[in-house]
Amino acid sequence: VVQRAGDLDGARKAYQESLDIFRALVEADPADAQLRRDLSVSLYLLGDVVQRAGDLDGARKAYQESLDIFRALVEGDPADAQLRRELSVSYAHLAALALADGDLEAARAVYGEGLAIAEALAAADPGNVGWQVDAARFHLHLLRLEDRARAPAAARAAAGAAAAVLERLDAQGLIAGDRRAQGLLRFMRAVDEALTEDAPESVDETAGRAALLATAGFPGLAGVAVDAALARWPAAVDLLWLRAQLAEGEARIVALRAVIAADPRHHMALNSLGYTLADAGRDLPEAEALIRRALAEAPDEGAYVDSLGWVLYRRGKLSCAPGAKPTPPGRPTPPPSNTPPTPPSAAAIEPPPTPWRTAHDRRPYLPLEPEAARPPGEAARRRAEGRRPEGQGRGDAAAR
Repeated sequence: VVQRAGDLDGARKAYQESLDIFRALVEADPADAQLRRDLSVSLYLLGDVVQRAGDLDGARKAYQESLDIFRALVEGDPADAQLRRELSVSYAHLAALALADGDLEAARAVYGEGLAIAEALAAADPGNVGWQVDAARFHLHLLRLEDRARAPAAARAAAGAAAAVLERLDAQGLIAGDRRAQGLLRFMRAVDEALTEDAPESVDETAGRAALLATAGFPGLAGVAVDAALARWPAAVDLLWLRAQLAEGEARIVALRAVIAADPRHHMALNSLGYTLADAGRDLPEAEALIRRALAEAPDEGAYVDSLGWVLYRRGKLSCAPGAKPTPPGRPTPPPSNTPPTPPSAAAIEPPPTPWRTAHDRRPYLPLEPEAARPPGEAARRRAEGRRPEGQGRGDAAAR
């Protein structure tokens, strides 16, 4: 409850208290597999909270300990499919942390461990939709990794594998009423099509593919597609503009200058370069001149007026800013919001549906489901009988 309310410190304290209790119970009875499982779950939940709080080292430590416990439990009971699934989830969390650190090789290796488990579970039970979607999700994780690596061939293989799993489920009618799975299927179809090996036949086709990939969250792959197309059409302004939009930092400034060199009246690039320079507090006279040129080309564009106000503010020309009002003493003037207009080639591309992207889906998997409500003593009785309490697991839709 406190975690959902945004109180991460309170959630961390509660999970730490729970963890301390389970550690004491395991120390008192180390042979109890269920207690060790509960301890691993507590570590996972604590790792989830500290990761959200920005403590990646703390999260890595908790996830690694959780994984070690699950690995030992699986070795003791390899026939327990749910245990193996939870182990694969632990691998996914550790891989995500490695990816966040920029260690692509470590992330690829750890994702591979989890994928091997997920695919084995899916092969053993083809009718279990949850197991099948798990395998597809691991391929999606790898696709995002290959985007960071700017490796289109590996990305194409991952996208194709994920799409194949979902297409098979759809053909069998197993996800007909599952909106999340259907949304994921549509998404993977669009990405798989954009990653085709077939060379684009025109600048517009390239721009469409790149815009779709960027909208879908794969800027690295979009950049690879644009760079390859620029080798064929080096003077294509639409492609130069797309490359500028995908670039960051100094590379963005260089790319925007290339657009303006090819088309001195490209008002979107003029405004974007002017605003980028002003935002960085550098070359402010040039930034003002660029934005004024953009306004001369598109005088009715409100975003450009906003940009002009911002650069004038950065230059200290408060009385010259459009619509300027005196700033109350002691209250700093907030910088204006400014979002460069979407280029026509990108606006024409409808982004793929992504209904599964909820607050929870920013993590590799959903958190563990709470234990189902039962009469007092029922969960303890089931544990004493050697059975797992119902409702325990990591969000397995098929099991629920």
